[in-house]
Amino acid sequence: MRKLLITGIAGPLGRRLARRLAESWAVCGVDARPWPGRPREIAMHVADLRKREFEEVVRGERPHAIVHLGVRR
Repeated sequence: MRKLLITGIAGPLGRRLARRLAESWAVCGVDARPWPGRPREIAMHVADLRKREFEEVVRGERPHAIVHLGVRR
């Protein structure tokens, strides 16, 4: 199964996309805030996209594609 990484997964659009694509993709996500109550089949990493820890997530997860929905307000 192909793996998709979604940045900004804890936001409303990220959650919706993750749930919809989890049927056909292995979905993982990164966000600066946690996603309480996330589905078990979706891996979640709390990390800042501008820091080295995000690079480590990408290296560890090795996604086939990345969808960038992360927005700083």
